[in-house]
Amino acid sequence: MEIHKHQQDGVLVVCISGQVDSVTAPMLGDKLDSVIGDGHIYLVLDLSGVPYMSSAGLRVLSIALKAVRAAGMGQVCLACLTKTVAHAFRISGFNQVFSIYDSVPQAIAGMVVQKYPS
Repeated sequence: MEIHKHQQDGVLVVCISGQVDSVTAPMLGDKLDSVIGDGHIYLVLDLSGVPYMSSAGLRVLSIALKAVRAAGMGQVCLACLTKTVAHAFRISGFNQVFSIYDSVPQAIAGMVVQKYPS
């Protein structure tokens, strides 16, 4: 699994590629803990490169969402879910917990609206 990050419009975009399972989920959790600890509480996770996510990955994302909300009403939005990952979110009910977008630009736009409501 590889993780890359970059800032865009005041939002941290975290690009994840590779399977997120019981072996790799702790690495993702450590990375998300680190960026949240650095004060990034508005995150867009680009999952376009994730062909599979196990319950361990779902748990890591849930923990990150709770952490950003506790740190100041932040948000974690997801973008570009593959069919398999989208299915995992639907059957687990996590599609009701996370804001999910078809593209990173849409997720950033949605995040900016949440961050700076009119």
